[in-house]
Order: sequence, then C-alpha cells, then structure tokens
Amino acid sequence: MLAAPVANPHSRYPVVLYSPGSGVPRTAGTIAAEELASQGYVVVTIDHTYDASEVEFPGGRVEVQALPKLSEETIMKLMAVRELDIRFVLDQLAVLRTGGNPDAAQRPLPNGLGKAMDLSHIGIFGHSAGGAAALQTMYDDRRIDAGILMDGTLGYLPDALLPVAEEGLDRPLMLMGSGYYQEQGPDSHVTRPDWKSLWTHSTGWKLDVSAPKGMHFTFTDYPAILPQLKEKLGLPSAVVQEAIGTMEPAQAVSAQRAYVTAFFNLHLRHMSSELLENRLTKYPDIHMIQD
Repeated sequence: MLAAPVANPHSRYPVVLYSPGSGVPRTAGTIAAEELASQGYVVVTIDHTYDASEVEFPGGRVEVQALPKLSEETIMKLMAVRELDIRFVLDQLAVLRTGGNPDAAQRPLPNGLGKAMDLSHIGIFGHSAGGAAALQTMYDDRRIDAGILMDGTLGYLPDALLPVAEEGLDRPLMLMGSGYYQEQGPDSHVTRPDWKSLWTHSTGWKLDVSAPKGMHFTFTDYPAILPQLKEKLGLPSAVVQEAIGTMEPAQAVSAQRAYVTAFFNLHLRHMSSELLENRLTKYPDIHMIQD
C-alpha cells in the first residue's frame, strides 16, 4: 500500500538499509524487506544510479546502467560511490526524523514516518556488490550498528581488498554465502581469502551461514520468481539452476527471511534467537561454518 501511515505513531522502529547487487534493482530484495517491515522495521532500499539496471527520477527521467568494463579501478570507484549513496541516505533520514521532507519533488510522505524511526539502531544488508558496500559503509560510519553480506566480494581479488576486509569490524556481522568457492569447499570465510581476512580481523559478534546447493542469486527474490517463470514461460532449467542452484526454492526463501530477521532482532532489538545463538538450523541445506 502506497503512503500507508505508521502502524503505531507512538512507537519507535529500528531502521534497516538494503543495497542490491550491481546491475540489479532494489526490488530484488523485496522478500527480506517485506519480512523486516512486517516485523516492525523501517526498511529503506537503495538504487544506485548508473549501477542499477534502471533508476527513475521525479519528472520521469530514467537512467540505465552505464558501468565501464570491470577492473580494479572500476570496482573500487563503484564501492566508493555506493558508500556515498548510502551515507547520503542516512543523512536524509536524519532530516526526515527532525521533521523535514527530503523528497526531491516534495511529495507528502507517510504520516508519522519521521518520528517513528529509531536512528539510534540502524542495520544494513546487501547482496553481492551491495553487501560489500554495506560492510564498507559500516566500517566507515559508526551510525550503522550491524550488517549482513550476502554473497559479495570484498574488493578486487586477489590484491585489492576493501579496507573493511583488511581491518575487520568491531560490530556484529553475518556472512551468507552460496555455492562453492573455486571447488575448495562451500563459499565461506574458510575458503574465500577476502572473507577470511574480514573474519580474522573482526572483533565483534560474527556468524557465517552457507548454502552449498545455492548459487549467486539464492539470497535474493530469484528463488521465488524464477521457478514461476520456468513453469509459466518455459524458462530453461539450466538458466534457473545457474542463478539459484539446486536448493529447494521454498527453503531458500524461508531461510533468507528467518536469518535476516533473527540477525537484526538480536542486534538491533536485543531479542534472543535460538537460531543464531545456539548455532542451530532447521534448514537441511543451510550450514553454519565453523573455524
């Protein structure tokens, strides 16, 4: 529902930001965003102009992806620009919280939204490049209290790691990997050199969750969408498997909802979580990676 008022204007809700993968619109994270919103979070999703597949501005102007050929320089600039985008959004949320209207077209915003945001409890998560940008922004900006990286590379491997990977984090983080890393084992801090560096240098709470049967887009909306496209439009099985792997789609969707929500509940609301604290899983295709 557009412009829906805040459910309880007298409550304060933690804020969670989402950054999608390169070339992917923010709508690819709708499953997790809707789940968090239903649990009492203000969720802010971000499209990165010229990086996302398309971004529409007030007045109808549309800008499409215009990234140069990937290189070390391109990757590092992409990360820097994404971080500027995220920190700009944080600044504008502060404007909204104090009664201002940061909307470029000055359209009316949902009633009570600004006062309902608890900007003393902010989380961030992202997929692929969005996950890397999320953790790098968290490293540079103390306003962010907890972050999740979903299947993203922390720099330009093997030689140009992001500072967050080289120096680690002192606040809660969760890694969510899918598939295998160069046939060395499930994608995790044990097999990936960039994640290993982050893990080793991080002093805060941390957890590494892996879906070995998954693929790069397992922790997006694709497990909910692609099987339907296969059934209705005859999308080839190979295309579906290349994107989301062989993990049962309903399990992938359920696990994403459960782990993302439990993580932010634990670290932004201080709600205990058997799923995370006891390192137990009810999902057969989800593994907790130990050192």
